[in-house]
Amino acid sequence: MIFNKEPILGIDISDFSIKILGLGEREEIEFFNRIVIEEGIVKDGFIIKKEELVKVLKNALSRIEIEKGKVILSIPESKSFIHFFRVPDNLTGEELINVIESKVKKTIPLDPFKICWDYQLIPSSEKEDGKFVLFVATLKEIVDDYSEVLIKAGLEPLVFEMESLALGRALLGNLKQEKKVLIIDIGARTTNINVFDRKGILRDSTITPIAGNRFTKAISEKLEISEVKAEEIKRDFGLSEGKEKLKKILEKELNPLLEKVKRSISYCNNEVEKVYLVGGSAMMPKIADYFSLNLGIDVEIGISPIARRLKKKSLIFNVVIGLALRSLEKNPEKAGINFLSKKRNRKIIQEEGKVKIITKKEKKVSGAKKKVFTALAGLFLVIAFLFLFWVVYNSFLIEVKNNEDIEEFFIEEITPVDKKEEIIILETGTGWLDVRSGPGLEYEVFSRVYVGESYPLLAEFENWYKIGITDETEGWVSSRYANLK
Repeated sequence: MIFNKEPILGIDISDFSIKILGLGEREEIEFFNRIVIEEGIVKDGFIIKKEELVKVLKNALSRIEIEKGKVILSIPESKSFIHFFRVPDNLTGEELINVIESKVKKTIPLDPFKICWDYQLIPSSEKEDGKFVLFVATLKEIVDDYSEVLIKAGLEPLVFEMESLALGRALLGNLKQEKKVLIIDIGARTTNINVFDRKGILRDSTITPIAGNRFTKAISEKLEISEVKAEEIKRDFGLSEGKEKLKKILEKELNPLLEKVKRSISYCNNEVEKVYLVGGSAMMPKIADYFSLNLGIDVEIGISPIARRLKKKSLIFNVVIGLALRSLEKNPEKAGINFLSKKRNRKIIQEEGKVKIITKKEKKVSGAKKKVFTALAGLFLVIAFLFLFWVVYNSFLIEVKNNEDIEEFFIEEITPVDKKEEIIILETGTGWLDVRSGPGLEYEVFSRVYVGESYPLLAEFENWYKIGITDETEGWVSSRYANLK
């Protein structure tokens, strides 16, 4: 195709395929391609073999005769951290960002220097006090690796966003629902339960390890067949009548997921009017009927109207459609969450075939090296030091006062857990999760727990769980990577 300007592509890269989509101003499909990638190039959202992925991506682009363009890319939900919280109404600009950073440091389980993050203010009702913030973060390693691959393939990274936001845009863009909607993304490793309000804004997100691989493993064990055969049976028959033994196995595995969905609905004051099922395991026969019967809500398989115009009318294209729809915004880069947000002063450049991420701090250092000191530099440094000491001292007094005011706004009590409950550690991307001496990143890490392990739940505070590691040892872990067993 011949473009008057550089195209903006929606690109969805999974462990097994690359999907590329471009839309015209009226949402007509201008180009589309899906290409399968070999196992092991990408694994669980991490790029294992960069050069091979570059080759596959170039091949996919050549098939639709594109050599360059800007990219809107999805980051796997399992590699994203989501947090909702409230801030005072009077906060704006740098003051708002400082408070967000302060709040997040107490809740996210990630090193703040190893993440890329962005936030979005959510409209609140007249009855609600303060501003509501959607905060999202992902590993800097993932952002840098995908940026490098795109640049080496001749593309320019423009927007990196979460899969759930792309799904909401693809499925809810033209709807005018009166109440909230759930989009349940049942993947291979995890299931994401996302709540959207009537304006299509993400209001809550929950992740659980109850997903496709778990279903397949249960079928394999109960029927004493290989997991390959179990996956085939699950896909072909699912919850169909006439396969009662298979149906009972799946129902037993799906019941805990249903309970989590009911909790999300309860959190929304039972104002959910519709549920969409997406993801690979959502293609199991009769699964929508099973959810609808048990929830008492209209449930259907979520397929974007644009997907129905593709040769294969499948829900596996929802994410790339949502990404391509963002390209139609007046300013796609600023039209929502963006892990490449300029708020972080990050710039991606390519020099002599090498990709480098330039931060604001590095720019200042580079500029400083070009300055030539005069013979009076020593005197100026002494004066500057004295002046800086005076400024820092006064700023410290002001900061202490501001922090006292802000902390009063965020005071919350630790909630003890009376009943005996256990939590299970979820997939973290590293295989382990830090245990801290208190509920926040400012507390010391003194131990680690590992994916799949279970521990008694002792208390809750914001997005942290207090667990009993041994009879004599207790600690705090992020609830983002732990779930009630």
